[in-house]
Amino acid sequence: MKKRILSGLLVAAMLLTSLPTAAFAADDTNAEAPDTGETQTILPQSEEDAEQSTVTAPSYEVSTTAELSNALTQIAVSESGEAMIVLKADVNAPAESNVASFGANGKHITVCSTAGNLFKLNMASRGILTGDCTFDNVDVTGSRLFCNGYRTIFTENGQIHLSETLYGGGYKKTVASTYVVIAATGYINPTSSSGLHDVIGGSYQGSVEGDTYLEITGDIQMQSGNHLNPGCMKGDGSSGDGRNVPDVYVGGNATLIYDNKNSTATASPSIEGTYGCEMKGNVTLDVRAGSVVGIAGTEEPLEKSIIRGDLHIIAGNPDYENTDRILRLGSNWPIVGAGNRFATYPGVEGNYTVGGNITIDTYENVWSWDKGVDPTTDHDKWYDIPEIYGAIRGNVGGSITINAHGSHVENITGASDSSTVGGDVTINATNVELKNYYYEDPDYDEGDIYANYRSIINGKCAINVDGGDVNIVRLTNGKTVNEDSQITITGSPKIRTGVLSTSNYDKTPKNVAVTLTDCTATIPFIQSSTHTRVINNSDVKLNGLWLTGSLTVDEGSILKTDDLDDMELSGNVVVNGTWEQLFINSSRAAAYDVTIAGTMAVGKSGKYIGHGSTHVAGDVNSCGMMALMKPSEFGGNYAGTNAELRLPAVVTNYTAADIPLKIGGLSTGTTTVNTMDPADWQTLKKPALGDNYILSEKNTDSPAQNVFVLGNADAVEDGWFLKRMADADGSNNYYMWQVANGIRVIFDKNGGDTEASPRIMSQEKVAGSANHFDLPTTNPTRSGYIFTGWNTKADGSGDAFTAATDVTSNITVYAQWKDSTTYSVTYKDGVDGTVFADQTTADLHVGDTTPAFSGTPTRSGYTFTGWEPSVAATVTDNAVYTAQWAKNSSSSHHSTRYTLHYESNGGTAYKDERYSSGTKVTLDKTPTRESYTFTGWYADQALTQKITTVTMNSNKTVYAGWEATGVPDKLNGDDHYAYVIGYLDGNVRPNANVSRAETATIFFRLLKSDIRDGNLIADNGFSDVSDGQWHNKAISTMAKLGIVKGRRADNFDPDASITRAEFAAICARFNTKPVENSGSFSDISGHWAENEIERAAAFGWISGYPDGTFRPDARITRAEAMTMINRVLCRMPQSKSDLLDSMVTWPDNKPSDWHYLAVQEATNSHDFDRKGEVGESWTKLTSVPDWKRYQ
Repeated sequence: MKKRILSGLLVAAMLLTSLPTAAFAADDTNAEAPDTGETQTILPQSEEDAEQSTVTAPSYEVSTTAELSNALTQIAVSESGEAMIVLKADVNAPAESNVASFGANGKHITVCSTAGNLFKLNMASRGILTGDCTFDNVDVTGSRLFCNGYRTIFTENGQIHLSETLYGGGYKKTVASTYVVIAATGYINPTSSSGLHDVIGGSYQGSVEGDTYLEITGDIQMQSGNHLNPGCMKGDGSSGDGRNVPDVYVGGNATLIYDNKNSTATASPSIEGTYGCEMKGNVTLDVRAGSVVGIAGTEEPLEKSIIRGDLHIIAGNPDYENTDRILRLGSNWPIVGAGNRFATYPGVEGNYTVGGNITIDTYENVWSWDKGVDPTTDHDKWYDIPEIYGAIRGNVGGSITINAHGSHVENITGASDSSTVGGDVTINATNVELKNYYYEDPDYDEGDIYANYRSIINGKCAINVDGGDVNIVRLTNGKTVNEDSQITITGSPKIRTGVLSTSNYDKTPKNVAVTLTDCTATIPFIQSSTHTRVINNSDVKLNGLWLTGSLTVDEGSILKTDDLDDMELSGNVVVNGTWEQLFINSSRAAAYDVTIAGTMAVGKSGKYIGHGSTHVAGDVNSCGMMALMKPSEFGGNYAGTNAELRLPAVVTNYTAADIPLKIGGLSTGTTTVNTMDPADWQTLKKPALGDNYILSEKNTDSPAQNVFVLGNADAVEDGWFLKRMADADGSNNYYMWQVANGIRVIFDKNGGDTEASPRIMSQEKVAGSANHFDLPTTNPTRSGYIFTGWNTKADGSGDAFTAATDVTSNITVYAQWKDSTTYSVTYKDGVDGTVFADQTTADLHVGDTTPAFSGTPTRSGYTFTGWEPSVAATVTDNAVYTAQWAKNSSSSHHSTRYTLHYESNGGTAYKDERYSSGTKVTLDKTPTRESYTFTGWYADQALTQKITTVTMNSNKTVYAGWEATGVPDKLNGDDHYAYVIGYLDGNVRPNANVSRAETATIFFRLLKSDIRDGNLIADNGFSDVSDGQWHNKAISTMAKLGIVKGRRADNFDPDASITRAEFAAICARFNTKPVENSGSFSDISGHWAENEIERAAAFGWISGYPDGTFRPDARITRAEAMTMINRVLCRMPQSKSDLLDSMVTWPDNKPSDWHYLAVQEATNSHDFDRKGEVGESWTKLTSVPDWKRYQ
């Protein structure tokens, strides 16, 4: 809008030069001006109402000082608040005693030159503005210029040439506020002969009661090293000036914006927040590009340069990243919040004050050396490189936050050299490049990150490193750091030396965490960490882990440690991912390669691989895998839950020093022991009979024989097992497990989700008789099924296996399953219960014998002829059997009756109805059809005569009309990606349930890409769905679209199984087209989702059960969900011939299953040809998109 107003003024000025106008006096005499000495131009009142209204602004052409003086006089008395002065020649501003005055109080004057010219407006040795001014295509010249608190703008169309300083405030005067914008080209104070100041936002030997604003975005030459700040000055920087002058201040907030287009060649000012001025509000230094001799919040004198509020330094600009618009930090001048480079010089005492918070944001275009040069290759030239400090000798009332984004500097330090910080210190370093001239080794010439260097911080310290190239990451050089301090490493940084919290090399600190998250890196060491965490799919190698308490490796993450010495952890270890300890050095007689003073837990997906010897002093709990490649020891109890131990196939059998594993406490649970190649933990190696592997503390008959079960398939097939026996050394304190020949039973889960415990049982062979085995103490489980026992055949055709079964040879038995879904069987009389009440038997399972009708069906005047449909021998689904009756003979007269036949054309099938002649039948049935919407009943097969009633005067047929529902606008019907995957056991489990989070994620991935990306969000109102969870973005986005809702306003319940009603409601929300509710189901009246269920049924997306129910609160199965989704997306292959032989298939999804086509469609990505309106035929299998970026 500013440019539009200014453009209007310039056009008006140009028009004025071509129109006949009266002129002012032609010389500097006091000639009387003609009455018509001004012309009028139309000018917007303000930027805000420029489109709505205008006011008349006078314009004056001037060629001399007298004409200019007369113009200013007329402007001062004019009713208009706006005016334009057009220079027709170079003009001197009116002056007295070398003080030039320009402006009119309460007016805004725009000054420009006639078209095609650039004339000078000379302000003499001291220019003082007396009103708001915009200097457009003119050249403002002079020595010093005082804007005097008026709004002053030098546009990019003009120039400015001042031999001395420009002040936004007054000359020895306090003003209300200041506002100066310099977009022009030229110079200001190009030499230091007239003082040390370039541009000052405030007053000279005066104050500013309110805010100051100074913006420099033009090509301005300035003396390097001179001062540029938004405050006030007591002196001009020349010797002695400013003595005995009252203190100065800025009462409001102060802002400086510096983006000097040419300053790398012509200017390098020293930018500060204050230089001897008390800043009572907040200070912002926004330095975007150019060359500067440092950026400091507070410069000397120390006792006067005070910032009472917050300080925000912005160095660089994200729009200039990876361009030639750089911000060059000159020489060795740093970026400092509180304090400055001189603060640490000898003889300097005291600290600089910032009363609030300090925030420093730096960007990639910040360079401490010439771009494209490696400063570490020439130590003589680059002997001292600028750094970033939150404070040097500073007293900070609040917190310090440094956000460095890709900047190129030496070091980054939060608080340094006896600073005091009242709050926290946080450093966020993203892809920074740090270079340190102190180090000559090119492998270690990077700079450091310190939160605290010889300072006092009352809050906590935090360093977050994401990528980049640094030498060392350190919270403090002191021996202690405040509790809850932390270091977080993300991305793929190059950390040349290491990560540590303190300089205490004797013991682990308290409550200090180091977290490696989504990190792929090799780090020399981590030291002094109370808790080290490796999370969020990190893949990290550490060459040292010293003075560390606890260690956690999350699922999906990998940690490799290869220390130069024995590793000792003073806390507990939790491994849900993979921890591989590579260091091998000590023999067991001397020390362990890894010592864990606390406990150790290995989760279900966890792997611990110890290449050296491992000693855990506390208890060990495992339901994952532990590979112990050297003799190891657990000092406490051991509990295994379907765990695996890999122990090296022994070379020298048991001695006191080299049994593979000694357990000092009791062992419980079930652990499979696999012996491996001593040089390769991934290669199993068959043990030898008589080898001893495990010692565990003995307590009468505990641990049990089957606590440790041999797992090597080749050995187990031979009937070998781990036999519990007395310790071979002759003592009575331990049981020992030795490889022996015997007989075993393997309990196969046979499609289950979890294993039986124990899975393998072995016994010593009983000579001359059969062995008997107890059954597992924990049965396997399978989603959607009930465990019914064990059988010698997988399909259940063998013999049942029980504790009484005679076992004479090695055997594998198989879990047997029964579908846990319950069904009902109902018998109806067919005449609305007038003969007998419905008989329903519930809680039946597939394969159960169909219960018989209780009693004998009888009906007066009729003969029972059977059930429709015929009663099945066993239960396969919900069933409704309706009695059929034949009317007994009668001599009575009967009226003529006619048949009404419903031709549903692929929709719901209805029985024929019989009506007496003349009956008028209302056609109120609403059939459903997969992926079609019912359009009504028609009298003719061509579907041209739509009817709602029919009169029965003959046999009649009515025909259902349909239209394809079509894929909803938000969903992707073009790309048939697989949206369901199978399980690790190779099954797809069609009868298992689906969680609410899985449902949201499926529909999220099925959105059109522009809908998904255009609405992508990671925030929601649910307390149980937060950032970092795999399903967060999917649930947040679908909730934003209004497709999914929480079970309460603040609770989504993501892990709960979704119900049929909830799933149908989600489908229905994709299509807002109006439909008629049909009353399709008998059990949804009054249900919260009644309307959505009816809509989904009307669209042909859902169907109910044979008994007329929908069962809205039942959990939906995976097969039912896939069927519904395929109907919504019109993904409907009609037969197996529509598929491809090379597709992924599933052993639990057979061609004979009702869900076969739906499951195959959902689990295979493919191209297709459309068949009809909703059918398809596959043409080529394709790949699944990578969805990781949405997690």
